[in-house]
Amino acid sequence: MRPTCDVTEQLSTMISHSYGKTDLPDTYANGAVEGVLVAGVRVDAVDYAALSEIISKWIQTPSDRGRYVVQGNAQHVVEFHTTPEFRATMVKSDVTVPDGVPLVWCLKRVGFKDQTQTRGPDAMLVLLERAEIEGWKVGLYGGKEATLEALVKFIHERFPKLDLAYVDAPPFRDLNEEEKSKVRMQIAEIGINLLFVGLGCPKQERWMHDEVAHIHCVMIGVGAAFDFHAGIVKRAPSIYQHLGLEWFYRLLTEPKRLWKRYSRVVPGFAYLVLRPKSLRRL
Repeated sequence: MRPTCDVTEQLSTMISHSYGKTDLPDTYANGAVEGVLVAGVRVDAVDYAALSEIISKWIQTPSDRGRYVVQGNAQHVVEFHTTPEFRATMVKSDVTVPDGVPLVWCLKRVGFKDQTQTRGPDAMLVLLERAEIEGWKVGLYGGKEATLEALVKFIHERFPKLDLAYVDAPPFRDLNEEEKSKVRMQIAEIGINLLFVGLGCPKQERWMHDEVAHIHCVMIGVGAAFDFHAGIVKRAPSIYQHLGLEWFYRLLTEPKRLWKRYSRVVPGFAYLVLRPKSLRRL
C-alpha cells in the first residue's frame, strides 16, 4: 500500500490554484463547446461527431499555429498535480476529450447526462474515415518501426483512398535541435493536415505542447491506438469497456509494465475528485 500513501501525500502538497479560474480555448466561444474542471483539469463535453467537426473547421481555417487534442483520462489529472511541468500541456490543449470512463462520470455529475467516452482508438478510426472523405493529408508519429509497418498496412486496407503521406518512428529519447527541425520541415513540406501522435502519456502531450508553435497542423495524441490497430496489443473485451474497466484488463495482461502506474493513478485520482468542489462546470 506504500504507493497509495506516497501519491496522496504528494498530491496534498501540490494542489494549489487548480480549482480556480482557467483560460478557455477559442472552442468555447459562443458556447460552441462546454465542459468541466476535474480537479482543475479542463475536460470538454465532446463526442466523436463533435470532435470530427471541430477538427474539420480547424483544417479549413488557416492559422499561424497548430492545434492539439488530448485524449484525457485519470492519469492526465494525476500528472497535472504531481508533475508541475505537465500542467501547461493540459491548460493549453485546444480540446481535451473524455477518453477514460472516470472523466465521463465527472461530466455526467455536472449535467452532461448524454456524454459518452471518446476513446483514442475509435476516435482515430472516425478521423481516418473523415480524412479519406475530405482528402486530408495524414501523418503518423511515434511507435516502433515494426508497429508502424503493421499499422500502415491496416490503414491502407481499411481506408484505401486515404492520403497517408508521413510516417515516422522517432528514437526513444529526446530529439536534438537538428532532429526537431528536420521533423518540422518534413511535416511542413508535405503539408500534413492531421497528425496522429502515438508516444504514450505523458510524453505525447508534452511533445504536442512543445511543437504546436512550430508544426502548423492538427495533432491528436492517441496513446496505445497504434499498438491496437497494428495488432500488437489486444483491446479489452467489450464488457470491460462498458464497465469502464479497460485499465484493469490491461493491468491483467501487462502487470509488470502497468502495476506501478496504476497503483499511483487510481488512488491519486480518487483522492482528487472526492475532495470538496473538485468538479466545476464551465
